[in-house]
Amino acid sequence: MNRSHIPALIERYSLVLAASNQTNKAWLANLNSLRLAESAFVKETLIKDYPEHPLQLLVLGPTQAGKSTLTNLILDAQPAGISALAGFTVHAQGFACHCSEEELAAVSAAFKPMQRIAAQDITTATLDSFVLETITPGSQALINKGVVWDSPDFDSIEALGYRHAVLQTAAMADIIVLTVSKDKYADKSVWDMLSLLAPLAKPMLICINKLDASDEQTVIASFQQRHEAQLKKPAPDIVAIPFIKEASDHTIQSRIPTTAQAPLQKAIKQLSNNFDRASQVSGAQQLLDTHWQDWVQPIDQENLARADWDAALATALDNAVSFYQRSYLDDPSKNDTFNRALAELLTLLEIPGIAGALSKTRELVTWPARKLLGFGKTKLQITTEVSSVDQEKSVLEQAHQQIQNELLGHALLQQQDQPENAIFWRAVSQTLRDNKQVTSDKYDSGINAYQEEFAPRIDDAAKRLYSKLEQQPALLNSLRAARVTAEAASVALAVKSGGLAPADLLVAPAMLSVTTLLTESVLGKYMDNVKKELRLEQQRMVKTQLLEGIVEASLRSNSSNMKDDRLWGGTLPT
Repeated sequence: MNRSHIPALIERYSLVLAASNQTNKAWLANLNSLRLAESAFVKETLIKDYPEHPLQLLVLGPTQAGKSTLTNLILDAQPAGISALAGFTVHAQGFACHCSEEELAAVSAAFKPMQRIAAQDITTATLDSFVLETITPGSQALINKGVVWDSPDFDSIEALGYRHAVLQTAAMADIIVLTVSKDKYADKSVWDMLSLLAPLAKPMLICINKLDASDEQTVIASFQQRHEAQLKKPAPDIVAIPFIKEASDHTIQSRIPTTAQAPLQKAIKQLSNNFDRASQVSGAQQLLDTHWQDWVQPIDQENLARADWDAALATALDNAVSFYQRSYLDDPSKNDTFNRALAELLTLLEIPGIAGALSKTRELVTWPARKLLGFGKTKLQITTEVSSVDQEKSVLEQAHQQIQNELLGHALLQQQDQPENAIFWRAVSQTLRDNKQVTSDKYDSGINAYQEEFAPRIDDAAKRLYSKLEQQPALLNSLRAARVTAEAASVALAVKSGGLAPADLLVAPAMLSVTTLLTESVLGKYMDNVKKELRLEQQRMVKTQLLEGIVEASLRSNSSNMKDDRLWGGTLPT
């Protein structure tokens, strides 16, 4: 848990909420507690740097609670506008008593990025601003020196636009006076705010306004019981303000009867004279500790989906390797790699009578020999239809398609099984579709590059076999002397020039005689080892260069750069 993460988390929550079609109440609550925590740490810094900055008293409450009226009473003046319209105050407005501009400048700096403006410049287009001005308090003002803040309603629909002002002033406050009406004290918004502020342990006074005398004790008792049950601690002091009809002159006394003013004045003076800033310094950390798991829960939740995606990708790649081995490497009707090595071996035997032709062929032909299919047919007068299908490439293309289908199917299934991560899985599905062609093009180029890189290993295998034959002169001479060998060499020439598919060596009568002789000789085991080595090397190169180097790298890059502002990013921002 680190306070340095808070700004990035705020930015992330703001982006996600702005991009979402519907407001997620839990995420909005997290954004509010993050903003409160950020401002609380700023207040902590202000206390350390300017321990004697003026008292900050906040009047807080929902709509039509009488906040502005109470602000005016505390100041014994009427700087706060009073209106019967809900949401009349939409900016945080601070009224300073006996404070120097230097002291106010230090307080103003703590409100950044909100801008301080003059009261006459307030407009609905400047919600990211606040007012802080010096006034002359009345003789009966309840504070001698400090700033009294009149805050916007925290429960109106429009409050989403200026809730930051409420939270920032709440964090900056040394004392909070929560004002609620008889009709509002039980509202969820009130108790949500009390729960949010609880970790800061701010000195607080509760004013319940517009109470009938007959309801006073019942309402107060109900509030105290609910506070004890929900917040697990006794309620702050409560001052009841009786209900009276509005007077025509809008005086302070017409709004708050004299009978209620005395206990109110006593409670506020007691709080302002006895608050302890040092005891509040740990509040910001307490707020962070309380809400950290809630803040990172959406990121952790998305991380689980990303881990699921990583596992699905790993499984799809493993399945593709198995498919390649089963459908090509282990299938003698398709895997022509060792047959190519045998064909190259026969050209190395330099059989009298055809050595010159084979030598010229080696100068003209390199693997893959399919490039010269026509040349082989013409030179050897082959009239049968020869398939030019690259069996290995065909299998590799099928493996890639299998990966794409498997992952897309998994993403579609997880949209149903993980509704909490549906946005993530929809983004995965869309990304797979959007980038399929680009990945396929890279993959096709990779297949060609891999086959070109692997070709020298076929020649090397043939040379190693020939070297072993040289160590067995009798066997070598037998091969050279055999009447079928010349015919087999012609078959090899056809293969080298592309006139006959390498897999056809298995059924060519002449070649059967040669391979049988080699297999049954002392070189049989060595041939098996060479064949196994070629297969293992092919599997390794296909896995590392094609499936991991191209397909996996592309899919991971695409999934980590999915373009959807509703995603959390999968990592804790720093």
